[in-house]
Amino acid sequence: MAPEDMETMTTSVEATPSGTPGVYSFKTNLVMQGGWRFKLAAKVQGEPETVQGELVFKATP
Repeated sequence: MAPEDMETMTTSVEATPSGTPGVYSFKTNLVMQGGWRFKLAAKVQGEPETVQGELVFKATP
């Protein structure tokens, strides 16, 4: 996870239980407000390659 357009600044992300099958929950401590880019990668049964995606969101105080 990193601020938009700032590859060198990152923060760690911890997976947390969601309690709902198929729903994934994560926890992090963002160091600044503004746009953040969350990159995801998963091995999906039946897919030959790792599936990748990216979510961009805005952190507010």
